[in-house]
Amino acid sequence: MFRLMSAPRFACLITFFSLLSAIPVFAIECYQCHGGQTPQDYRPIDAGYRNISTGGFQGSHRTHMATTAVPVTCSRCHQGAAEYGPGHANRLIELAPNINSSPLAAVYRNGSTAFPQRPVPRLGSCSNVNCHFERETKVWGVPPLTVPDGCKECHGAPPGGGDSGAAGSHPQHDLYFPGASGCVKCHTDHTKDAFPFNHATSVGRGLLLGIQNPVSSVRSLYSGALNDYLPKSSSNQFGSCSNVYCHSKGDSLTSYQPNVVPSWGISLPGDCSGCHGNGHGTGTEIVSGSHTIHVGKDFYGQYVYQCSTCHFYTAAGSQAIANRANHVNSQVDVSLAPSFGGVYTADGHAPGAPVGTCQNVYCHSNVQPDGGIGGPTAYNTPEWGDAGSIQCGGCHAGDGGHGHGGVKMATGSHTRHLAYSFTTTTNTVKCMVCHKYTNQPFVTSCYGNPLAVEYGNTVCHWGTGELHANGKVNVRIEPTFGNMSAYQGSPEPGNGYANCTNTYCHSNGTAIATGVNTPSATPNWGSGAIGCTSCHGYPPNYANGTPKANSHARHSTCNLCHYGTTTNGVTITNMATHVNKAYDLAPGSGVSFSYTYASTGGTCSSISCHGGASAVWGATIQCGGCHEVPPATPSHLKHFSGSGVEAAYGDVRIAQDFSANATGYLMNCGNCHPLDQAKHGNGAVDVELFNALAPAGSLKARNPSAAAYSNGTTVHTDSRGFRYTNGTCSSVYCHSYNEWTTPGGVANYTNYSTYLPPNLVETRNYRPVTWNGSALTCSGCHANPPRTRYPDNDLGSGDSHSWINAGGEYNAPYVNGVEERHNANMGYGPMSCRTCHYETLRVANTWTLYTSNSQYMWNAGDVPISNYSKHVNGSGSVDFDRTDPVVYNTYWSGTVTMNLNSAQYDVSRKTCSNVSCHQDQKLIRWGVPYDSWTNQCYVCHSY
Repeated sequence: MFRLMSAPRFACLITFFSLLSAIPVFAIECYQCHGGQTPQDYRPIDAGYRNISTGGFQGSHRTHMATTAVPVTCSRCHQGAAEYGPGHANRLIELAPNINSSPLAAVYRNGSTAFPQRPVPRLGSCSNVNCHFERETKVWGVPPLTVPDGCKECHGAPPGGGDSGAAGSHPQHDLYFPGASGCVKCHTDHTKDAFPFNHATSVGRGLLLGIQNPVSSVRSLYSGALNDYLPKSSSNQFGSCSNVYCHSKGDSLTSYQPNVVPSWGISLPGDCSGCHGNGHGTGTEIVSGSHTIHVGKDFYGQYVYQCSTCHFYTAAGSQAIANRANHVNSQVDVSLAPSFGGVYTADGHAPGAPVGTCQNVYCHSNVQPDGGIGGPTAYNTPEWGDAGSIQCGGCHAGDGGHGHGGVKMATGSHTRHLAYSFTTTTNTVKCMVCHKYTNQPFVTSCYGNPLAVEYGNTVCHWGTGELHANGKVNVRIEPTFGNMSAYQGSPEPGNGYANCTNTYCHSNGTAIATGVNTPSATPNWGSGAIGCTSCHGYPPNYANGTPKANSHARHSTCNLCHYGTTTNGVTITNMATHVNKAYDLAPGSGVSFSYTYASTGGTCSSISCHGGASAVWGATIQCGGCHEVPPATPSHLKHFSGSGVEAAYGDVRIAQDFSANATGYLMNCGNCHPLDQAKHGNGAVDVELFNALAPAGSLKARNPSAAAYSNGTTVHTDSRGFRYTNGTCSSVYCHSYNEWTTPGGVANYTNYSTYLPPNLVETRNYRPVTWNGSALTCSGCHANPPRTRYPDNDLGSGDSHSWINAGGEYNAPYVNGVEERHNANMGYGPMSCRTCHYETLRVANTWTLYTSNSQYMWNAGDVPISNYSKHVNGSGSVDFDRTDPVVYNTYWSGTVTMNLNSAQYDVSRKTCSNVSCHQDQKLIRWGVPYDSWTNQCYVCHSY
């Protein structure tokens, strides 16, 4: 203790005590000199100057000692002060060689020896003193320290390393509980003491720790040494905390178990996993409530939401704190990010208290309405921690299965797409076709699949969290069906639908063989149903060989070959076998075959439509590859004498279209069978004798609508196994003839060369014929020769071949009629058919005179057809015989020979000219009425 006393007073006291040496001496107390007497206070009075009235002087004694100080208290700085007597008043200030018994030599003014008192003291500072954390102190006598700023004069507030004290974990805690006011979370609160800094005089004792649990009166524990804290003389070995809420999982009011035991001075993982866990692929997941599904490892449907999604005013992302006031604050602060919207009904609840539900949150909504314009129109309200309160299909509708509820998503074009299987066997996998959230291989099912066994359910769910409920509508087409960027629209919800390009699903299907999707574009999502032609054509119409083999043009009835996909050939009746990355062939009704796939063009074998033959897809099959050309039945052989090269289904050409001179009929298939290629090879023998679309001028176009074929009663089989009956053709042009009548007779006329009576009626008569029946002769269709009769026809009007007149007495004995016109030939015998049809017939007819029934006429014998291009060709070919003259053996002129070298026939006007048989008549119309008993004789010759 300082011995400060003025010299005169000191001398007086000495004299006084000498004079009274015989008087008993009473002890003087310290406070009687440099303390306070009322009340008694041993602490020297601190003053700004030497105050003789109070005894005060410059110093800081009262801030270093408590009011309860006693002489021994002074010993911390003044060694032996407790034993001081009057003799210590020696005008020296004596200090302990090591102030407060500090671990390091603590001295005042860098010295350890006594120094004299002075009227104006030279004040200094202490160094290495343990009560000031071994730091250099402020100068003795300066104004007292105040809280909280004074705290940092000894240790840091908080300690930050160096002479401020071991930093340990103080800096991190200071972020949450800054300054001296934060110290009370772990240390005794001295700021409220009457003498806040008195605790410093107790240096040497252990740290005073009282770790507070904000939600409990239960004290937490610290395992480290409590006396190892001085910055220079201690080793600063730290311990760990336990039973502390601040480092717990934050989910309980009574249990404070951390993921990592916090050791003082050792940083916890920066990903939050040290206390409550993190998720997001870290080793320690946060598993309370519904955290696992929201911030899991992106595995099996776990999402990877940033913590700030739900704790927007607390977290920044997932590994940083945006506002520490909302962290470690003994409550659960839930504030949803603005981009997700909505509210949590129990925001701010205590850890472990009853939880709430999320309401009007985007991630539990239907995202957008049907049509794709606008925001969500429906929300689910799942309860936190209750997995059963929501599942797939609980926000927007699902796929209708796999625990996703029974309601299928119906917005846009979902209904149509979910009706297809896309090779899948479980509904859940369907979503992955257009929303591929994972990078795992595509599988058709999560169960019972080799890949599913290898990858587990990750094929559907691994990666889902990043691309699902993320504020986007991520359309990423599974590469098996297209490409990830096939969708042309924006992923932003609410801005409408777009379309996809170059996907297998809407292609012509050739990618199954080539592996390359052909360029294609779909209608906009949600635009309605599309037809077959929107994708692959009806039938698929890509060129054969480009990009793959194609024979669809010859097989236009879909259900005959794809009965397992379409039973009617118009609509898809089994979507499991459509858009399924395979060519599914199944014979339709009445058809049989087997199919072997090959990328270059598959092979069908035992094809009923091909007479049991085999065929390679894309290869050209000539007629004859299936049935014979023609089929070896008598009538086929008669109607078609051509080769397989000339034959074509639906072709109505005839012999004259191939050659000017044909040795047989060549009536192509389309004359008797359908023009529609789709009806070829359809498992049925279709006969079509009338078609309004038949080419003009063709034989088929000449058939009336009544033309028909009636099946026979007996079924026959040809050499290739095709079945047929010998039915009957009726009303067919090929087997018909014209008949002319003149109701009411023919009135007198004067134009003997071109006149046709106005009442002339032309009628087409048809002869029914039986297929494969007896061979027809000339009279099987028209008569031989063609002829008309009185009274139905007067004067042979309309037909100049032959006319049987009225007969009568003048023609007796042939009162029932005598033949006139060309077949009578003026009585010189019938004129042969070849005379006028020489390019059709080259053989002269034989004739038989018929005189029965009081008639007189000639019947012609059949002759062979010399050129079938000229017969049954729709024109009635007239070609005069310029080789064989017409010979008349006359009574008056003898033998008269007439040739037809200059004769001509105008088919459009039906007129003959320069015909020598008609002598002076230069032009005459076929079918002009003729009466040998009138002056018409003079038209040809005169007498």
